[in-house]
Amino acid sequence: MEKRAGKSEKILSHVNLFAVLKAMEELVRLDPMSRDIIGETRLNIAFTVAGGGPRGWMSIADGTLEVGQGCIVRTGMHLRFVSPSHFNRMVDGKALPIPTKGIAQIGFLTGTFSALAKRLEFYLRADSRALEDDEIFRIHTRLLGYVAFHALSPIANRDRLANSSSSHIPDGDIQLRAGEEFALFIRAKDGVLESRRGYSENARCSLWFADLRALFEVLTSGRNIFDLIGLGRAGMDGFIPMVDYLNPVLDRIPAYVS
Repeated sequence: MEKRAGKSEKILSHVNLFAVLKAMEELVRLDPMSRDIIGETRLNIAFTVAGGGPRGWMSIADGTLEVGQGCIVRTGMHLRFVSPSHFNRMVDGKALPIPTKGIAQIGFLTGTFSALAKRLEFYLRADSRALEDDEIFRIHTRLLGYVAFHALSPIANRDRLANSSSSHIPDGDIQLRAGEEFALFIRAKDGVLESRRGYSENARCSLWFADLRALFEVLTSGRNIFDLIGLGRAGMDGFIPMVDYLNPVLDRIPAYVS
């Protein structure tokens, strides 16, 4: 487990794969241009990051994209990275991976993958003027929430400060939602957290926002959630101590997601 209070390259590499790149799943669901970019692509990609970094995969088929942890049975391309910082630089567009399988597919990285990354950046870094467009605002906020709450689990599991609290969360699901447009839940099991898209069938507690605007204010302006609760624009239900243990993890997210 990481012992430093600052940002760890190891933890950041897990966040980059399982939160930032994973947001491409939602990007393809929400954005017609992104679906056009992947078109009829069918490709499985394995990622291996040495030095304590993540092992994961990306699968593209039938107009959908999925990112997961661990190994994938059939791999068309295998990308290796010599260190977590090497992988992080690749995500920032400042380094190239080492392909050890699927050299013939290398055009995917400079074509489809690069175009998707630029489309993701367009939404995640949309400025105030762009956000005046209702559709851009909607996609921006959903993607921002997708990144933040998927980042929550690797941070909780690997960051010392976050884990000192999250390890005490009792087993069960914490539902997070914003109106009817955004839903994601955190599953706690034996002190380990896992983020999942959608609704839990047996959530022990929930943290809800009245709409995407309320979620946007918390994620982007540091608006205190208790202010929103007082205004009736957010709330907590169920076994509230689960959310209390989650708060220190939420405080660590800005160190890894900006």
